[in-house]
Amino acid sequence: MLQPNPAYIIGGNYDVLSNNQAAHELFPRLVTEADRPANFARWVFLEPVARDVLVDWEPEARGLLGRLRTLAARHSGDPRYTRLIEDLNEGSPQVRDWWPQYEVQARHSGRKRLRHPQRGATDYAYTAFHLAEQPEQTLVVYVDSSAPAAEAQP
Repeated sequence: MLQPNPAYIIGGNYDVLSNNQAAHELFPRLVTEADRPANFARWVFLEPVARDVLVDWEPEARGLLGRLRTLAARHSGDPRYTRLIEDLNEGSPQVRDWWPQYEVQARHSGRKRLRHPQRGATDYAYTAFHLAEQPEQTLVVYVDSSAPAAEAQP
């Protein structure tokens, strides 16, 4: 899927439904646990390596939490969101501090600085595509914006 560009598909609650090898390398330890799928929000707030990978961790984490708040409001009472928010509140002092601030956010593309395991801090452009037949699912693709354009492989 889109090699060599990191790409993944997430559900509405940030469960990782699929990812390619490049995403697996860029986002280490984003793994499925015995009782639940990998989840990007859990990774950002509960996996220590995320603070190294996301060069600008705090603004990225705040933005993600704002987007999660927007999605959770649309799915009030949905146990997938309730459990995720409880897990994040339990495990992250930042979530406990920031959640009550009621920040909301929507974003579909932008730029991020991520620490690549071989290239170090790297600027990426990313775009999020909502899948037409599954609007709750989003394909996110990252492109190294400092490298010459490379042809994506299927």
